[in-house]
Amino acid sequence: MHSVLLLFTLLTSVFGRNYKAAVVEYSPNVGALGHTVTRDQALELMRSNLVQYQSFVESAKSQQVDIIVFPEYGLNGPNFNQWKDVYPYLEQLPEVGTNPCDTWTNNATQKGREVTFSLSCMAKSWGIWIVANFGDKVKCNSTVSQQQESNEECPPTGYYQYNTQVAFGSDGTLAGKYHKMNLFYEPYFSTPVNQKPQKFTTDFGVTFGMGICFDIMFKTPLYDLHEEGVTDFVFSSWWVNTPPVLTGTVMQQSWSKVTGSNLLASNSGYTWHSSGSGIFNSGSTLTSWYNSNANLQNVSKMLISEVPRISFFVEEVRRKVKENENVTSNPTMDGVVVKPVDITPHSKGSLDILLPTITCRLQYQISGSETQEENPNYYFFFGYSGPWNAFNVTICSLIACPYTNPSECILSADVPVNATAEFSSLHMKATSTSTTDNHPVLFPVSSKDNGLTYDAWTFQKNEHSTNPIYQLTLDAPTKIVQFGLLERNFVNSLKLT
Repeated sequence: MHSVLLLFTLLTSVFGRNYKAAVVEYSPNVGALGHTVTRDQALELMRSNLVQYQSFVESAKSQQVDIIVFPEYGLNGPNFNQWKDVYPYLEQLPEVGTNPCDTWTNNATQKGREVTFSLSCMAKSWGIWIVANFGDKVKCNSTVSQQQESNEECPPTGYYQYNTQVAFGSDGTLAGKYHKMNLFYEPYFSTPVNQKPQKFTTDFGVTFGMGICFDIMFKTPLYDLHEEGVTDFVFSSWWVNTPPVLTGTVMQQSWSKVTGSNLLASNSGYTWHSSGSGIFNSGSTLTSWYNSNANLQNVSKMLISEVPRISFFVEEVRRKVKENENVTSNPTMDGVVVKPVDITPHSKGSLDILLPTITCRLQYQISGSETQEENPNYYFFFGYSGPWNAFNVTICSLIACPYTNPSECILSADVPVNATAEFSSLHMKATSTSTTDNHPVLFPVSSKDNGLTYDAWTFQKNEHSTNPIYQLTLDAPTKIVQFGLLERNFVNSLKLT
């Protein structure tokens, strides 16, 4: 124990206890849906977004930020239908360790890779780490593709095409390159089959795991990196919000809490439907933004926070000496169980739901004050097990719903949902009844008024018994949109291209 703590002390004395991070919720300039353009037209669009990136980078550096993260599709938008639609926006990325700003010294070496060159020089000019997302292409039947890339049929463009997250160091070097492994309705991108989870180490002493959007719902790559000991993650996303059940920031906070990690999550500000960015430290919200206004579009804003370093060595020691880990801080209706919740003042109750792999009990009490809302929501305790937006899920959750029929709320997810009832106490207990050796992972998912994340709840888990027990408790009276537990079985997972 003494040697581990001594190592931690030495590391923090060299690098400091915190680093400073920025995530950008960015609304990009996008092309017309399904419209094929020339390379020059694609480059003109991407350069218009790079101009905006430059202003965020300049502002971040003036505030001593070490690393800045931009969203998925941030340079070109997602309006593609076919291979040929996205192809003009792609570039052949160099190998990790290449410094384009230093080595691509003339137009001939930069041609066709102008965005890569610009990002490299932007990072070098401002002395800041930049994480961004755009497209990489790898020629079919090349030595590289035969060894490392997709085994899918070669696209008609002659190149494998990848949704790609890149990380450039403060000297302009390409430090990380990751091809998205879990695609979400992206038939114009290839799925890599031999790629390992990717990470990079910065000059301020932090190693970051890399992930894009739908990856957060699967074991590989992010959870695998967590199990390897990576404690910090950069996450570029164009999320699809489905309130009240699952919005971007709710899943981000939950993943950070369950893994005890730092998560730097950048989402799209194009509409409320794709909104939700934040910086989370072991589930605590350091800063976040979620657009709950359906009429508000094209929001771009930067979130900045000091981020405490997490010592994996110290956390491992703690895990060994305590048995329980405590962290404070579009489906069909088949298989759905729904029970109404009485939200009259001072009411209280206990509800149970039995699902195939977990049993859930919700205990609740409503505050004494009458709601002042003109159109108060209804509240339901619901459970579901099966496919949800192309992945398998089991969920028990209290939800707010603007409709008397909860199926309309669960199925449509067409508007943001606000909270109208204040709960003075909430407690949910889930007991796993899974008979497999590989127990699923349970994520606490909770949001308050306007769908925002909050920290006034405690998640406890005891996974050392035959039937693991998970508990979620509200720590302070709060207006609630969602309060529940989401189970993901990484072994039995649907995957969607």
